[in-house]
Formats: sequence, C-alpha cells, structure tokens
Amino acid sequence: MKKIIMKVYAIPLLFIISANICSAQVLKNFGNKVKEEVEWRAQRKAGQKIDQGLDSILAAPKKIIKKKESYKSNTDTQASEESTTAKKD
Repeated sequence: MKKIIMKVYAIPLLFIISANICSAQVLKNFGNKVKEEVEWRAQRKAGQKIDQGLDSILAAPKKIIKKKESYKSNTDTQASEESTTAKKD
C-alpha cells in the first residue's frame, strides 16, 4: 500500500520538477535572447550616429566652399550694383 502511494506521489513530483527545470531553461534562453536583441539595437543606433558624424565631417568642406562661392557672388553683385549706382549719380 505504501509503495503504491509513493509511486502515486513520486510520478507527479518528478513531472513537476522536470517541468520547472525545463521552464527555467526556457526563461533563461528567453532572457538571453532579449539581452542580445537590446545589445544589437544599441550597437545599431551607435553605428548610425557614427555614420551621421562621419557624413557631416565629409560634407563640411563642401559647405564651406559653397558659402565662399555664395559670398563671392554676393560681393560681386553688390560691387556691380554700387558701380552702376555710382555711374548714375
């Protein structure tokens, strides 16, 4: 009688223990996947910011050249306007 009761309690107990071990592994794997995903996203965003910084550094000389050209054209047009107004006077 006691052996039957032991078997009745032992089988569900083993099942519960094995289920807890399996679920612990599942939760551990899930936690690791979430951690890897967060790290990947952080690295991706950092890479994007680095790319933006490099792009702006590479574009800076072009902007300076454009500003110089626009400044020269503005001063040339102002000088020509001043010379035409001076001739009129």
